[in-house]
Amino acid sequence: MSDRITEDFWPDLSTDAITTPVSILKQHAASLSSKAKYLITGEVETWTDNSMIYHRLNVVVPALDNYKYSLLRIHHSPTLYPVRIDEDPLNEPSLRKFADEESFRQYLRRAFSSEATKRILQSLMAQAVA
Repeated sequence: MSDRITEDFWPDLSTDAITTPVSILKQHAASLSSKAKYLITGEVETWTDNSMIYHRLNVVVPALDNYKYSLLRIHHSPTLYPVRIDEDPLNEPSLRKFADEESFRQYLRRAFSSEATKRILQSLMAQAVA
């Protein structure tokens, strides 16, 4: 009888090999802050709605009373992928769903280095020093 009480049906649980979408966004938020010499900073907000998890990457301008510009918003299920893009600087409806980490990273590389993103970031930085 005591063997049944101590039986464990749960799998071995380790998160060492998992890179989450939010950890990727937080890494890039920190990188933006450093690169912009903290004139503008990156911030990631997270919330849930029913079964979905949402993340928003904001650009914050401390000199403008912490004005926040939403640069990117994504959502995913608890299984992480696919990641769906809700809003972004590219505004390309055809590229809104990414099945895995690598395709999501490729998308972010393109979105963050785009002329639209550069224009937004430079404009916010200029206002921070005005």
